[in-house]
Amino acid sequence: MILTVAIPTYNRNQILRENIQFLLPQLKGRARLIILDNCSDKPVAETLKDILKEFPEVECKIVRHNFIIGAMANILRCFEYCETEWLWILGDSKKVKPDAVETICKHIDSYPDCIFFNFSAPNAVNPARKRVILTKGREEFIYNIDSFGNLILLGASVYRVNALLPVLKFSYHYSYASVHAIASLLAVLGDNKICCFSNEQIVIVGEPLPRSQQWSIVNAALGFSTLLDMPLEPRTRKELAKKIVGTPLEFPSFYGLFLQLLLLAIREKNVEGAIYYFDQICYRRFYFDRRISRRIEILVLRFLLRFPQVSCKLGALAYKLLRGRDLNLESDLQDLTQRL
Repeated sequence: MILTVAIPTYNRNQILRENIQFLLPQLKGRARLIILDNCSDKPVAETLKDILKEFPEVECKIVRHNFIIGAMANILRCFEYCETEWLWILGDSKKVKPDAVETICKHIDSYPDCIFFNFSAPNAVNPARKRVILTKGREEFIYNIDSFGNLILLGASVYRVNALLPVLKFSYHYSYASVHAIASLLAVLGDNKICCFSNEQIVIVGEPLPRSQQWSIVNAALGFSTLLDMPLEPRTRKELAKKIVGTPLEFPSFYGLFLQLLLLAIREKNVEGAIYYFDQICYRRFYFDRRISRRIEILVLRFLLRFPQVSCKLGALAYKLLRGRDLNLESDLQDLTQRL
């Protein structure tokens, strides 16, 4: 056994049941499975009992927490329960490629000096990688990040556990950044640790989950930039900031985020709260972006948030001219945010 496939999960029993059937046939010989149930309403062990019986040769362990410990803590606990050299943390909503485990093991054998693999996960905003990129040290790793969204996608990365465990405290400390083990990885890379950005694919990125099952995009936007608080060289911090701000992410864009805050201001009559979140996100994400065009863009959107009813009337008028029908604030704005 060289690889542990760990699935942190909470209240997604049915989608986990559907997706795990693509994984179980691959877990023979070199890989084992562990599922961390974050105290779901219905125990995951009950949902998967019959499926796991069909694969008696698969070494599987299900750990159910006594309390809900939060998504980030549940993800990081995967490192603590891992008993193999390598760890693949897989999202419960992700379908895996038919040869995913084989692809991972091939990379482990081909690049024995690496401590981290990030596999390609193309979607509407992240193009497929065309070649394998090996990096040495922290600066080279950050410089070669082609998509920050791909880097933090749950299921696209594989970690050498013993390399990260001594500095796992950084991931817990910066867990609000919602970047899983990237904080610990940045802490340990130094000048000589080797990583691999692979052009092969191990997960299939499908349609977004229903909004009720998605992480808060406001929390994500607030949290990402806290990664810049790590003890980094000024030049390294600036380069990392470019990757965080300038790369398309899985969740909606800056304008999609603005629309979510506009909904907050109108639906909950919380204009001051929406402006507070907007200001905090802009201060953190665009600290290094001093372009006049960016500053004007922020001022205009902030003004529109200050007067949400006026903004919606103007938006509704533009929507009717463009679409030929009236704007339904709840459904149309939510749909627009999703597509952005």
